Amino acid sequence: MSGDARERVEGAAGTGDAAGGSGGVPPEPSGRSDAPGLSGPPQPPPGPGVVHDPTAYTEYDAGLYPRVPPQGAVRAGAGSGRTGGGSRGTAPRKGPVATGGRWLAQGIAVVFLVPFRLLWELLKLIGRVMVAVLVFFFTRMLRPLATAVHRWILVPAWRLLRDFLWGWVLRYVLWGLVLTPVLAFLLDWVLKPIQRAIERWLWNKLLKPLCRLTLRYVLRPVWAGLCWAGFHFMKWCVVAPLLALWRWVLRPLWRALRAVLVFGWKWATIIVGVLVVVPCRALWRWVLHPVWRAVAAAWRAVVVPPARWTYQRVLRPMNRAVADVVGAVFGR
Repeated sequence: MSGDARERVEGAAGTGDAAGGSGGVPPEPSGRSDAPGLSGPPQPPPGPGVVHDPTAYTEYDAGLYPRVPPQGAVRAGAGSGRTGGGSRGTAPRKGPVATGGRWLAQGIAVVFLVPFRLLWELLKLIGRVMVAVLVFFFTRMLRPLATAVHRWILVPAWRLLRDFLWGWVLRYVLWGLVLTPVLAFLLDWVLKPIQRAIERWLWNKLLKPLCRLTLRYVLRPVWAGLCWAGFHFMKWCVVAPLLALWRWVLRPLWRALRAVLVFGWKWATIIVGVLVVVPCRALWRWVLHPVWRAVAAAWRAVVVPPARWTYQRVLRPMNRAVADVVGAVFGR
């Protein structure tokens, strides 16, 4: 702490003591506070040619100053002291002992706390510098280098490995000349015999006895139970109701319907025979048949002889003449 700053602080402290002893209002602290109720020493206004010392109030950050009552409480206490003649509300007067203790606390804070604070600031500065250097190193050097290595080394190497080595060496040489015969030999002489042995053992020792036991003790009883249940179900739920329906409903209805149909057919036959058959037979016998015979006799007497003569005397010779002419012209 410089001498000018100490003089300013002592002058401000003396002014505050004088104000407190005379019942005046102490000046409000101008420093910042980390906890409620804590304040540092009053800061006088800078005069002409006075340089502010940043280390003069470092002790304030450490919280070494006494708790100062609010301004309203100090004023109330000062007023009551003037009227009441020195009651408990009057602010105590600061003497040389308090000033010396404060300077002792300031000295201890400067000696023990300021170096740690400076060391902490130095460590933070070193950390920031290291972070900036690492960020610069990674962003400006490693990233372009990694990009160049990836673009110009790894990608061509991967393409060469994928296209040439995998496409030609592994696929044709290794697979065609080495792996295929080896795998075929293993498949024919190792895996298939093992498979056959396992299948035979499983079938003869496990699956076949298990299937027999399942068929004998599970499937056959279940099938017999299902058959018995199905037979009795069909017998009592389907056949018996159908037999009862046929015996008591359908067969009587069928007999009645058959009797009605037979009786109706007989009466219809009698009615049709009397009303239709007998008149039609009489009409055919006594009217239509004689008329048909007369028409047939007239047809045979009037139409048949002229048609026969025309065919024999006219059409047949004409047909023969036309056939001879066509044969002579066109040939047979």
